[in-house]
Amino acid sequence: MTSISPALVSQIYNRSGASGSTGVSSSAPAGHESSAADAPVGFIDDIVEVSSQARRNALSDGASSRGDDAKRSTAPGHPERSAAAAEQTVVRELQSRDREVRTHEQAHLAAAGAYARGGASFVYQKGPDGRMYAVGGEVGIDVGRAATPEETIVKMQTVRRAALAPAEPSAADRRIAAQASIRLAEAQRELQAAASHEQDTAADGSAGDGSVSSSPQAAPIPAAEGAPDNRRLLIIAAYQAVTELFSPRPG
Repeated sequence: MTSISPALVSQIYNRSGASGSTGVSSSAPAGHESSAADAPVGFIDDIVEVSSQARRNALSDGASSRGDDAKRSTAPGHPERSAAAAEQTVVRELQSRDREVRTHEQAHLAAAGAYARGGASFVYQKGPDGRMYAVGGEVGIDVGRAATPEETIVKMQTVRRAALAPAEPSAADRRIAAQASIRLAEAQRELQAAASHEQDTAADGSAGDGSVSSSPQAAPIPAAEGAPDNRRLLIIAAYQAVTELFSPRPG
């Protein structure tokens, strides 16, 4: 996404009597809607270059058809036409940015589900047409640990998917995904440690009875038996995730 050259917008607004900033931002603090004056400004030169080229082409055409005098007589009308065209360019850029921001935040919301903290918040900017456009946005996502390692594993998997859901995740999105991955790994280690402890305890009990302990692969999933259905499913899913994580991969 590109933004509009401040020099160009200043030229537009000086001629039209409008005021405001054309800087754009890709993010904003949660729950805060600020004016465009708070947003960082990006710069591009292609719009000014296009306007200059159009002016040169018009002057060249005038020279070939009507001579130098005719060329000078048409020059005063060009700035107004260029300003009007530039205003339309600003509006199109803001419309495109608005769609991009809203699509981005909706992707976060859809993937986060119950872990989203409310809806999306936006930063708005007023365009030359008087309308307000979203130029930045944010969705709060709960990245705290859950009550158990099993629940934390499921939660962090969802949080990571939500953070990376947009087509082009931002740097902040990637930081949240990394944080979720760290907590996911911690929960998996905790779960494996608990599973190993249960297996060691079972092996010690079997040895005292003179029986042969079963292999880890044949051992029942710890704490799954006798648990409520929903908790048992979480335990099974988490146990399988740990098994896949620490199992050697072929090749």
